[in-house]
Amino acid sequence: RVFVKIVRATEMSRFTPFGSEVHWRKLALLVEHVDDYLARGGSCPDDALLAVESFAQGHGNWLKVAGGHKARVLEHALAAAPRHVCDVAVELGAFVGYSSIRLGHRLML
Repeated sequence: RVFVKIVRATEMSRFTPFGSEVHWRKLALLVEHVDDYLARGGSCPDDALLAVESFAQGHGNWLKVAGGHKARVLEHALAAAPRHVCDVAVELGAFVGYSSIRLGHRLML
């Protein structure tokens, strides 16, 4: 599985030293959503990306992820770059690792 269940909504109070309660609640709900989505049969990185995107489509669940057109731009830039044996992709400022999953999966193709 691409995502590992990290936090359940009922456990989030232990993790509030950084960020607001809303921040942690949204993250916990996202983790639960992705976990449930993948438990219904998803097993590849594209399934994890679809799960994050489907969560973000819900009311009040906006996420700042590079999906849609931005995802195509990232993938085009990666495809256009010369490839080397030990290529590395780094996502700076990751909240849920959406771009890291996308780039890492594309590097493996």
